[in-house]
Amino acid sequence: MIDLSFYLPELVLLISLSFIILLDLFLPNDKKVISYYLIQASLILCLFYLTGNLNINHSNEITIYDNSLFTVIFKLFIVASLILILHYTYIFLSHFQKYQTEYFSIILFGLLGIMIMISAKHLLLLYLGIELLSLSLYSIIAFNKESIYSSE
Repeated sequence: MIDLSFYLPELVLLISLSFIILLDLFLPNDKKVISYYLIQASLILCLFYLTGNLNINHSNEITIYDNSLFTVIFKLFIVASLILILHYTYIFLSHFQKYQTEYFSIILFGLLGIMIMISAKHLLLLYLGIELLSLSLYSIIAFNKESIYSSE
């Protein structure tokens, strides 16, 4: 039987991101902070599943997905640093009353692209990760509509 437990961090991130986007549609403006806490909880859950992958030190040679110790440690570093970055970003945006859940959702799509790129053993999967990351970065650049720098 094929063990797919090393896909769990990406699956948790994708499912929770879809749930947060749908939930944010129905939340009133004064309750949007719930989505931030759900985003942080999904990142912590992703960290939990990544630490579970630390003891899996083999990579299946016939798949296009790498699961070596280096990739798991690199993903742990990326997710842990993103938790801190999103926390300080939330503090900054809430100080100026400019918090929007879409900004954090776009960043999580970029994280999904980064995690796919880290584990890619095939050029097609690497291309998919680059596209996910680049589309989210283009969206973040054009996110501030009032700025002259985002009018591309």
